[in-house]
This record gives sequence, structure tokens and C-alpha cells, in this order.
Amino acid sequence: MNPMDSIATAYVAPLLAPGEAIRWVGCLLQPLSFNVLGVPQRYAHFVAVGTDRRLLLTEAEAEFAMMLTSAALKPWLNRPVVSWWFDELGEVEIGKVEGLTTGRAVQLHPFDRCGPLGGPSCRYDAFGATPGFMAGPRETEHYFQWLSDAVTRRALPVDPAKQPYFAAWLQAWPAQRARRMKDRGFRKQLKIILAATVVALGILFYAFYRWDAGQAMMRYGASDLRSNEETVEYWEQSVTTLKSGPLPTGCSRRSRDECLCVDAAAVTTEPWLKTGRTLRANVGDYCYEATGVEQRLRESKARTNRTRDMIADGERHRFTAFGLVGFAVLGLGLTVGLTWPRRATA
Repeated sequence: MNPMDSIATAYVAPLLAPGEAIRWVGCLLQPLSFNVLGVPQRYAHFVAVGTDRRLLLTEAEAEFAMMLTSAALKPWLNRPVVSWWFDELGEVEIGKVEGLTTGRAVQLHPFDRCGPLGGPSCRYDAFGATPGFMAGPRETEHYFQWLSDAVTRRALPVDPAKQPYFAAWLQAWPAQRARRMKDRGFRKQLKIILAATVVALGILFYAFYRWDAGQAMMRYGASDLRSNEETVEYWEQSVTTLKSGPLPTGCSRRSRDECLCVDAAAVTTEPWLKTGRTLRANVGDYCYEATGVEQRLRESKARTNRTRDMIADGERHRFTAFGLVGFAVLGLGLTVGLTWPRRATA
């Protein structure tokens, strides 16, 4: 027998009733807190001794363990023993521990006002082999599966002192179990509503981002469009002037198709006009060749088209934001309407 098995067996031996036989010794963990995903984060460790009549638990100190390993328990026990008598249990549920683990969760559901807690259910998790204990995962699962089946079939002996109450407990059990299942559904529905609310808030946040981006694009685009349209108008007029208007001073010695002169004062206030320009030193004017003027006109029209595209994108952003808001509100409303919980009253 392993060290912890010997210590645990000796510790509970004075408490055993005549004929009570030990069938399993191991480590059980009681979840104390869960993260947002419902995975246990903090546990209380217990040395557990399972007999053919009850489960005896003694809280113990766990040594340090790396992640995904089982912690060894300190080999001393000096705390009270908690007993879960099997004839006071209405049901034993066995399920999987949440998260990336092979652990098994054992839910003990006592009859009303029974059990060491006076009625409330309690959960204990069993993982792989624990240092110091002989029982492994297979033995642990076999023992609790035997317990679950025996409780379901009411195949366990009942303490004669509890016989007057046992029939009443059995009669009240279906209603008690129905309340528990309805409350479980209530909590599940609340989780669904909470998850839907989080998703809806995320969609609304993204919708606000799209709306704000669309508004900024439309504000900037509207301002930039006016400037670009004025620039296009200016260069169109320049082309017209170049081809049909009178030549400005300083261009008299050049062909009409080669030159458009801009006054030096205009260049001082609009430095961008210097691009593609030839200085006429003798008169202080800036002259364009016809190809340069037409190139500026094409560039200005391209900028104007890009600005119009940006405004259209802003409108699409706003339309998308409206759609996202409607989708989030409708989805959350349908989720709440279809899953709104109603607590068990019967």
C-alpha cells in the first residue's frame, strides 16, 4: 500500500462503522472559482476515502506542481472528516472537467436537507494518478461509476435510523430534481444571453468604428472635392486660354500651343504651381508648355475622381454601420426573447 493510502486509511479507521469496507482511496479536488470560459481556476484539495457506504473527505495541503501535472499532498492529516452518506444521495452525476484535461467531475446531489452541507449539491474533480496514492484514473472512474449506478438503482443499504425519512425523501426527489434541472437550464440561458450581449457589443463597437471612419472620409472628401473641382476648373480654363485666348505678356515670342504664362504673384501664393514651369526671366512670368498644362488637368481630374470614390466609400461605411447596428439589436433581441430564463417555482 502506498504511503498516502496507509495514512488515509489509518486516519479514518476509527470512524468506520462495523462491517464498513474501504473500496477506494485517492485525491479529489473541489473547484472554488472558474474563469470566464467556465474552466476551474482554483481548487481545494482533499484526501478521499470511499467505502461501500459513504465518501470520507479530509482537506489537505498540496505541494507545488507544474502545469498539467498532479500535485502531491503533504503526508499529514489533522483536519475534520466530512462524510457523504450514500443513502442520503438522490443522484450522482459524472461528467468531464472543463478545459484541456481528461479529468472527471463528480456531482453529488443529496436529498433536501441531507448531506454534510444540509442540502446543497457539491462537485469534486478527479484527475490522473496522484503521487502517493495507488489508485489510478481507471480505479477512480470505476468506483464512482459503481456509486452512480448504485444510487440510481437505490441498491445501497439504508441506515435503519433514516428509514422513517427515506420514503419521504424518495417521494420528494422527482420534484427536487426537476427544480435542479430547471435551475440548470436557467443558468445556461443566462450564459447564452451573456455571450450574445458580448457579441452584440463587439458588433456595435465595430459599427461605431465604421461610422466614424465613414464620417471622417465624407468630411474630408467634401472639403477636398471643392478644392479639386476648383483646380480642375482652373486648368480647364487654362487650356482654353492657351488654345484660343490672347497670349499673356512674356509669351509673345512663343507659339500659342506651347505657352501659358502665369503671373509670378500667383506662384508666390500657390507654390505647387511651380511644377513643370519655365521661368521667363525677362518679364518675371512663369510659362507652361501646352503638354504641361494638359498633364496638370489630367492629374487634377484624377484627384477629383479619387476624392469622389472616397466619399462613396464613406457612404458605404455609414450604410454598413447602420446594418451592423440593426443586426446586433435584432440578434440580441431574438436571443433574449427566445431564451429569457424563467426560474423554477414548483
